[in-house]
Amino acid sequence: MTTRKTADGGVDGRICFYLLGSQDHASMVIEVKGGKHVTIQALRALRGVLERDEAVLAGLIIM
Repeated sequence: MTTRKTADGGVDGRICFYLLGSQDHASMVIEVKGGKHVTIQALRALRGVLERDEAVLAGLIIM
């Protein structure tokens, strides 16, 4: 386990899965944010990551 902060490109995790009725796989990107002042900018940034990585879903966990 690491506590060092790194530039992760807006992705803290990824879940890969198969689409129902298909052999193609898709992915979901996960971003985790913490602190008292998480703003709408975090959601907008995640939207950009979703489009950049061509993921099907995105999840934002705010702690």
